[in-house]
Amino acid sequence: WLIKGNHDKKSDMWYLNHGWDFVANMIWIEKYGKKILLSHKPVEDCGYDINIHGHFHNNDHRMYEPDLVKIHNDKQVLVALELINYMPINLQKIVEKTMEVV
Repeated sequence: WLIKGNHDKKSDMWYLNHGWDFVANMIWIEKYGKKILLSHKPVEDCGYDINIHGHFHNNDHRMYEPDLVKIHNDKQVLVALELINYMPINLQKIVEKTMEVV
């Protein structure tokens, strides 16, 4: 599955024709009793319990983008690939860790 980011400029059909099974700008899921929003950029709180995103990568210059600074909250979780060693991470562990903070 691909959640398109700011560098993914091709059409959804292009990605589907090149190996992806699903393409979206964001995905809502309900798991472990939580509403989870998966997105590339962090999203303003619109009713989610957790917003998992990856926009900031391994540098923090994007963390100072004015539109992102004003919507920042403790329910947003950064999972940029290079920060998680390009390895899958367990969603339940993210949920549990996030709920400890909130």
